[in-house]
Amino acid sequence: MIPDAVKSYLSDPLFLRVHNKGVDDALGYLEAHPDSDFARFYKCFSGPFASGKLGYELLDLVEQSTNIVSQTNSCRELFDFPKNFFVLTDLVGNSVLVYEAIDNKVYDVDFEGGDELLMSGNLKPVWESFSDFLSFFFSG
Repeated sequence: MIPDAVKSYLSDPLFLRVHNKGVDDALGYLEAHPDSDFARFYKCFSGPFASGKLGYELLDLVEQSTNIVSQTNSCRELFDFPKNFFVLTDLVGNSVLVYEAIDNKVYDVDFEGGDELLMSGNLKPVWESFSDFLSFFFSG
């Protein structure tokens, strides 16, 4: 469920998604569960999004040339990320935020060993759910 505080924070019409066609196609391509908080969020809101708490910009799913689909594809090609890892951000300081679609957790992954820990299941999530991540990201 998308937290009410996040909905309130993103209530400006600038952030509201107008067309879902590309989103539905992208969610299908990524094989994202249609009832996940991840899917619900991107069906409602259009990014990219800045955060006052993190140095990352949360990418849009499909808008702009750098988006979740393009970054996920890059990491799949370069680092052999499996299909359940969705890259949420652009590369910043040799790190990205990754959503794991099966366990619904979000990880801060560096490419100096963190990627290997993630793939082996030994990297600890920073946020226990996508909803927790959204709450933190948009909390100011």
